[in-house]
Amino acid sequence: MSSGSVSSELFSPLHLRSGQVLRNRIAKAAMEEGMAGKGQLPDERLISLYRRWGAGGAGLLITGNVMVHAEALTGPGGVVLDANAPLEPFAAWAQAGKAAGAAMWMQISHPGRQVEARMPGVVWGPSDIAVDLGRHSKRFGQPVAMTAEQIAATITRFVTTAQRAEQAGFDGVEVHAAHGYLLSQFLSPLVNNRTDEWGGSLENRARLLLEIVRGIRAVVAPKFAVAVKLNSADFQRGGFDADDAQKVIGMLASVGVDMVEISGGSYESPAMSGRPADGRTAAREAYFLELAAELAQTSALPLMLTGGITRRETAERVLANNVELIGMATGLAVTPDLPNRWREGLEAAGTLKPVTWSDKSLASATEMAMVRYQMRRMAEGKNPALGVHPAWALVADQRVQSRALRRYSRWLGSTERHCAPGASHSGDPLNSDGSASPRIPQKIDVTRTQPRLLFGAGARHDPRTRRDRRHRIRWHRDRDSIALQGITAIRGLVSGGLDACVPRPRRRIRGAAQRSLQTSDRAAWPRTCDRSTRSGPFGSMS
Repeated sequence: MSSGSVSSELFSPLHLRSGQVLRNRIAKAAMEEGMAGKGQLPDERLISLYRRWGAGGAGLLITGNVMVHAEALTGPGGVVLDANAPLEPFAAWAQAGKAAGAAMWMQISHPGRQVEARMPGVVWGPSDIAVDLGRHSKRFGQPVAMTAEQIAATITRFVTTAQRAEQAGFDGVEVHAAHGYLLSQFLSPLVNNRTDEWGGSLENRARLLLEIVRGIRAVVAPKFAVAVKLNSADFQRGGFDADDAQKVIGMLASVGVDMVEISGGSYESPAMSGRPADGRTAAREAYFLELAAELAQTSALPLMLTGGITRRETAERVLANNVELIGMATGLAVTPDLPNRWREGLEAAGTLKPVTWSDKSLASATEMAMVRYQMRRMAEGKNPALGVHPAWALVADQRVQSRALRRYSRWLGSTERHCAPGASHSGDPLNSDGSASPRIPQKIDVTRTQPRLLFGAGARHDPRTRRDRRHRIRWHRDRDSIALQGITAIRGLVSGGLDACVPRPRRRIRGAAQRSLQTSDRAAWPRTCDRSTRSGPFGSMS
């Protein structure tokens, strides 16, 4: 295929099975923004961010994770659309993304077992097998194997969220069945060891995904797009592999799916950032192209490929391998108008600093923090800051998540949640028999879910700090306070795991911080860094 014909294909329309038409083959892939406002709803920041992406020239915008279960979030800044959420903020969000002609789809998801231990709510999974991240494992909650009633309620939640997304003006939904979240967990033989109708054979392991898609198709309009994000492989020995993916795509073709997005990996094997646990997919660009090309040969559905695509040449090479849609995430967080630049023969404005730390899980989390840093800047009307240092982005992200966690904990335990007129409580906690019950106030110990602030102005208001005078350190210079807060946050991420790979601060600031540390009881330091009170480094992936 000639360069000219491939170029024209990149900006040619794509007709989907539902009748929906995308204006070109470029999609903004899902990235979890972590920007939920009050009540876990989209606010002006998300509206501004997606208005900017919509004006950038992509044919399709897919939101980051929108959670179907208010008690199960990938992170404290997650947006929730359940039966109780008001639709007005979501309608404004959809309208902003569509203003310049792009289609706007909502990615809907449930985290399953990939919930941090500090988060209130529930940790569910197909089985009680916890996330295994070596020394980071304790940062995630211990999952409870789901009952049949909880599985049925989860199907209802997905269907309700999709139906309400259509009512809010979105053009489609993407069901997230990749990256180790709940539906991906059911598909994985390493995580799903059930012996009932939801486990065992691939047909049984795919049953939950298929039931959700069937339920959505039954309640939405024919032209409303329904897509699925699927791992090409888990990149773990004995896990969900390319042969499984090929069979699941065949199953999805029979239940009305418009498109399948191909990705890969999970928290345990972050291949979506080019860091698989088993060493495969080492390509620096288009991480999953080889597997996607194999799947495209037999797929009855158009495929979208996401992961490591930042240059037009790479995008054209992907399309030449029978992939119909190009998904870009980090590329659009760095250069939000990249599709328009490609039309003009230009490339991306630059790239983020690479994270070369040996700890794959921590490096992947830091890369996500750097991307969220750029999204927050764009949401404020600023341009991306490509020179941000990985360690600084990680610390800044932790501070944002700490504030979001306090807000989410208060909201989840309150009785002031908005309820849409005439809406049922199908998103509320379940009774022992699985039926829905009205929400009752939960007694949440907010101090248990917050990181302990030992330093800075916030320490004066932390009751745990007031009770323990050994850690009441008075600061005379704001600069020294900020420096030590940063050092403390980094130390709290992993027990010394970052010290070897993060550059030391300047000598003057480091000296002041060390002198301040000498005024405290060093013997108490390990207790203050207890895993149950630290803010974890792991952001969520979309």
